[in-house]
Amino acid sequence: MTSLSVWLAIAGVDRDNSLCLYPDLFGKTVPFNGAQFLGSGFCLPKPMRPDTHDGHLFVFSTDILHGSQVNVSEKTRIALTTRIDPGTPTFSKD
Repeated sequence: MTSLSVWLAIAGVDRDNSLCLYPDLFGKTVPFNGAQFLGSGFCLPKPMRPDTHDGHLFVFSTDILHGSQVNVSEKTRIALTTRIDPGTPTFSKD
């Protein structure tokens, strides 16, 4: 079973500055460096941005590539994130 990410929008959150999801890459191999960040030269598709606003709770599978972009809006964005993992985590032997 996969783990779940939990993203709670506290203040200053709207569709333009919320998290980014890349569901088109689900199940596909993407290059990454040793720190679990994307490798250089890989172009991401346009992200899906959930319509989240202050007070919204968004839960999604950690198997979906996700992240957030630098907040360039006029608002300070405050959000809390955590992960729920019902099983034993596994890691790459590399």
